[in-house]
Amino acid sequence: MADLAEELESAVSSSDAVSLDRGTLDRERAGHLLAYSAQFLYLTVVDDSFRLDGYQVLSRSEIRAASTDSPRSQLLRAALALHGVLKPERFPAVDLSDMRSVLKSVESTHSVVVIERERLHPGECELGRLKLTSDDRYSLRWLSPSAVWEHDARTFRYSDITRVAFGGRYETTLAELADRAS
Repeated sequence: MADLAEELESAVSSSDAVSLDRGTLDRERAGHLLAYSAQFLYLTVVDDSFRLDGYQVLSRSEIRAASTDSPRSQLLRAALALHGVLKPERFPAVDLSDMRSVLKSVESTHSVVVIERERLHPGECELGRLKLTSDDRYSLRWLSPSAVWEHDARTFRYSDITRVAFGGRYETTLAELADRAS
């Protein structure tokens, strides 16, 4: 059995679907692994109807195992092929050096991000635009599920983030609706 680094390298070099075990944080994640660093993994999001739906960056410290041969990755590969998606052709560049860099690079190409701090608040996410960033903290201009921009002065630590998603249909549509209304 290959170790995590070997599985990640194999998945990136082959542009193959990979299944990730995140331990107790959530269900298995799967998608095309686009890049990885010592701290993060960058992959596509595949929705419940097996279509590509944006991107996500995951904290590597939360990954217990990765496999391109698991039943989930095999199903994902077959379903995406059925829809004509063998591998993502183009995707936005994301700086994976640290979480601040991840958010800054995502912000430069996408108007809204979804941030999860699963260790602190399982099952919750923050949706919005980066409003203020320092070396170790950020804040957001919140986007409500009703497509309304809200202001909030709270700040959060980059070190608490376990997942960042962007480019998905849900958050992109909410942002477009909120922008039209404001």
